[in-house]
Amino acid sequence: MNTKVCVTCHVEKEVSEFYKKTIIKGGKKYPTSSCKECERLRASKNYAANKERRKKEAVEYKGGRCIRCGYKKCLSALEFHHRDPSQKDGSVGQFSRNKLTEKAMLELDKCDLLCANCHRETHERDKTNGRKPSTNNGSSFGKD
Repeated sequence: MNTKVCVTCHVEKEVSEFYKKTIIKGGKKYPTSSCKECERLRASKNYAANKERRKKEAVEYKGGRCIRCGYKKCLSALEFHHRDPSQKDGSVGQFSRNKLTEKAMLELDKCDLLCANCHRETHERDKTNGRKPSTNNGSSFGKD
């Protein structure tokens, strides 16, 4: 049984519990220093941190607050609304991996920054102004 100790969790595990990494010199594959489980946790944390950082940059680029009501307390409650859906080239998040790219800024320029409430109200207003038919099928939800 071939084993190795993970430098992150300090548990001795079989070498098969480690990813194999190719070393440029010689092209030989060696196990990573952290086990697969620790590598997945690290990658997941990095992804979440980078996603939040990119959103913060995009929100700051668009002025940092809802253009309708001025809300700015919670980053996750701020959303990007495409003024003209037919001009949408994709979601803003898919354009930037590590930083706010020129392509992402071009897409953001087609958007308004709205808080979640104002965004929902905007879509509801669009429905009632003929862009989309109302989906209220007689339920009491949303009625006063």
